[in-house]
Amino acid sequence: MRKIKLFACAVLLMFMSAASLIAQHVSGTPASPTRAKQVVEEFWTLETSGKLLTEDGWKSACKYYKQPAGARVRNWSIIVIAPDWSVWPPYISGNAASVIIGLEIIGKVDSQMNFSPHRSEAVKEGVQYAVALTRESCSLGQNGKQVPNVAATPDWRLDRPLGTANMYLSLDAALRYVAGVHERSPEGTLKGNASATLRRLQRWNKTSSRPRQPN
Repeated sequence: MRKIKLFACAVLLMFMSAASLIAQHVSGTPASPTRAKQVVEEFWTLETSGKLLTEDGWKSACKYYKQPAGARVRNWSIIVIAPDWSVWPPYISGNAASVIIGLEIIGKVDSQMNFSPHRSEAVKEGVQYAVALTRESCSLGQNGKQVPNVAATPDWRLDRPLGTANMYLSLDAALRYVAGVHERSPEGTLKGNASATLRRLQRWNKTSSRPRQPN
């Protein structure tokens, strides 16, 4: 997964996506472009809701992976996004697909709760996911740890687990996350940073138009 500039690849991907609507096959099983998009959208919703910040949420994401993601990361840098995002039709090549999510970035919250507003010349940017049609999968072992598995049937799965640097959160989820850190932290720098970041995010929340829920 990586951040990209949308307008640099928009036209090319539109043509490539249209040309890739013929279903591909693994062991005779058809690959649906709609399913590839669905998998990414489900995972993106899980991530941006903040559920991957919890142990249970991290484990539940296992079913979307081609391979285990390992132990839950605890010191994320949070990328805060506006509500108005959209999932593009996938570009499929053989048993691999690329799915882009168009979004607007509000800013970044680091592990010390410092907020940095996002600066970009692009009206919208994007996050690109690589997915694969495969029987390779991730499952939970008896000890609750993620382990490699081979599924009975192929499905679209994230080709690589979530990275360890950034996590994307909706504005509402970011507000809950920072408020939780503020509440749990003793008096000091971290609590002060969280308080300042809460005020900035709340100001953005009040002045934004609060668009529709993504489709």
